[in-house]
Amino acid sequence: MAGAVGRLCFVRGDYIFIQEPNGRIKRLVKGSEPSISPDGQTIAFVVVQESKRHVNLLDIQSGRAVPISTLNSYQSFHPLCSDDGRQLAVQLVIDHKPAFATVDPRTGDYHLIPSNLKSDFIWLNSWTSNGSSIVLNDLEYVYDLALDGHIIKQLSIRELFGNLIISSMTEFSFSTDGKFLLFNSSVVPDDVGIASLYLWDIGAQRLSRLTSDPLLRSIRNGFLLAIKLFSRATSKATTNRIPVSLITTFIKSR
Repeated sequence: MAGAVGRLCFVRGDYIFIQEPNGRIKRLVKGSEPSISPDGQTIAFVVVQESKRHVNLLDIQSGRAVPISTLNSYQSFHPLCSDDGRQLAVQLVIDHKPAFATVDPRTGDYHLIPSNLKSDFIWLNSWTSNGSSIVLNDLEYVYDLALDGHIIKQLSIRELFGNLIISSMTEFSFSTDGKFLLFNSSVVPDDVGIASLYLWDIGAQRLSRLTSDPLLRSIRNGFLLAIKLFSRATSKATTNRIPVSLITTFIKSR
């Protein structure tokens, strides 16, 4: 993932690293699923303690990591920083069921998002471009869920993307103007296991495959990097302006 100051955040093995704009790489802390704040100063990430996942916050300058103690009653994971840095979206497990919340990273105050979604297999994917809702999927539908709990949109994955595989490992990101959606997926049946990046032009209802490099296989944080770079693009973003060469160069160099 990329912060506004040009820092890149990624996972290698069991550890979280940052890469500074000058190319210097530093190992920070043991953990997974990092999400860097827009100012590049804080990372939300997941640690596993006694077989339970918990979201922690790391201050990059001091190296100090602390749990979000208000969430200690739940398993919490997959934190996502909002583009304004004021909120985290997190996925929880409550009474063995998936749940979702927004958290103020400064105070730890959290708000459980009410939802009538009944699936036991549903995953948090991203914030929408305006920060007023989150994107979820249950392998059959993609949901745009408002923070007050009502479903803004429910879209069939099959109708949208045909035989593309959408899973718990899929990362979605909207462009800042909400006109494009970037995500990773595999295709059935010819290249199962080789995940590629796709761009969905929402207005034109047109899907473009951006990459087909088998090195993208299972390198989840490469997708996260690509997504955050794209999400800060201008409203004039087009397929040709997606920095695919930078994405693949970053992945190959890791």
